[in-house]
Amino acid sequence: MPKETLKKELKTDVSDQILNLLGDLAKDVKNLTNRVDSIEKQPQISSPSVAIKESEIKVDETKFPIPREYREAVLTSLNQFFGLKIEPLADRPAFIMTLVVPDKYSSLTPEEKKIHKMDLRSKVISYAEGVNGVKAYAELVLSSFNPDVRTQISIDRSININDII
Repeated sequence: MPKETLKKELKTDVSDQILNLLGDLAKDVKNLTNRVDSIEKQPQISSPSVAIKESEIKVDETKFPIPREYREAVLTSLNQFFGLKIEPLADRPAFIMTLVVPDKYSSLTPEEKKIHKMDLRSKVISYAEGVNGVKAYAELVLSSFNPDVRTQISIDRSININDII
């Protein structure tokens, strides 16, 4: 008889625990349902459709990080005043390297400056050429300047950028 009584007590204890757990679970589900309903009842904020002109959209030109070795090749061949942009090509393993020539070295006429705004020198360089291709093109750009400008570029190369700032 004591064994049967013990079994009945254990069954009622387990049953009570299960009922308590189910009751807690039902409360949690009801609370969750109420929260979802309250969120759904909140007014939806819709963003107004605004016509944006393509000229107003600012696109980050440099999505491709410029490797340090490429920048150093430009610094050693030209100087720190020259800008460098790199754009990868989607159809082949190469990139377009664009050197931005500062106004003080530029050979653009006033009419050309009105049209082009900047003196840009670009070339497609394969990834296989890498830093050697960048350096060779920077040297080619340097050789395209007249001797006086080349001398000024060399003099400015020895100037530390921190002295200027």
